[in-house]
Amino acid sequence: MNGFSFQIENDRKIKIIYWADYVSLEDITIESDSCDEIQIWYPQKVDKDIAKEYGEVLSIIEGDEYSFGDRTFSKAINLLQEEEQIFSGFSKTMRYESRRAGERDNLSIEFDYPVIEDKKLNEYVEFYNSFAREKGRAELYLDKVMVLVEKGAFAIATAKSDLGEILVKNAYIVCDDMKMVSHFSSSSLFRSNKEMSQMIGRANGYLHFSAMKMFKKLGYETYDLGGYYAGNTDLERMSISSYKDKFGGVITEYETGFVISFDQIKNIVNNLKIIENKIKTDKVVIYGYSSWGKYLHRILKEKYNIEPFCIIDNKLFSKEDNIESEEILKQFNDYDDYYIIITTLKENYKKICEGECVKPFFNRKRTCCVREKDLDGDN
Repeated sequence: MNGFSFQIENDRKIKIIYWADYVSLEDITIESDSCDEIQIWYPQKVDKDIAKEYGEVLSIIEGDEYSFGDRTFSKAINLLQEEEQIFSGFSKTMRYESRRAGERDNLSIEFDYPVIEDKKLNEYVEFYNSFAREKGRAELYLDKVMVLVEKGAFAIATAKSDLGEILVKNAYIVCDDMKMVSHFSSSSLFRSNKEMSQMIGRANGYLHFSAMKMFKKLGYETYDLGGYYAGNTDLERMSISSYKDKFGGVITEYETGFVISFDQIKNIVNNLKIIENKIKTDKVVIYGYSSWGKYLHRILKEKYNIEPFCIIDNKLFSKEDNIESEEILKQFNDYDDYYIIITTLKENYKKICEGECVKPFFNRKRTCCVREKDLDGDN
């Protein structure tokens, strides 16, 4: 499996692969032996058998609107063109704003690449996280950024006002082998002042063009704008794609990216072996029937020929689908006849076991936290 790859190693080993030509089930199986989680971003083509093996527990990177194997998009600028050609591909508005930002706004542009000093990295992280909090978004996954910085595969571009105030910060993943840079993040802070807000808008476009010129001079051939939403339901993402259209370029196609947590799959497989005697003799109850509950259900049927006595999910509660709420447990009088397999991680597992419905079973050791290494959820 080719592509741009790197691994994060802290309490978990996470393998991240961008732009693979083809991802097969065999590739995924091999990777499962050496990492706890795999993330596949922007693959050209993906083996459909991966969904058969891991379908319930695949997390689609592009979001719930997409399914495994759907086509997704990005937008790319060809840096092999002359600068004038690149600029002429911009919309009329973007050309005007970029010229004004460069000629009249007195902006200064700074690039940090390939070496990024700790001070500059911390400045980027603090600025982005302030932006994320303002927008109600997740803060930076710093481990990922640090690995990219250490590989010399991360770049930061900054636009400042003539007073030295930071207006916009963009960041990029830089792939030498593919001669490509991909937009990783963009951040700017809200300004109630209309003139300042407009200047920030101009600064962002000018910063993109400045980055295109810099990376072109360094020999990179493709400037990827980091995803392109072609749907019609998410207004914010539609607006972002409309903005990217102003830079011209061409639409590039990929299949949906995905994440698989191998460590939790292995925990389920190993834990079922440990409790095999109990699940073969007791009445099995699955507690939690989202993705991991459905995966557990399939494994119980395929590997052990066991159909659960009862399925519980307080949010998905549906008599038509034979999914009960936890209140059903109050009808189970002989606690020792049942074994409750809980599919949440340990934090929620402990909360569930403290509740009045599950606590009697927990006190008799008739529950387990099947996705954790320790069945009691203590690891």
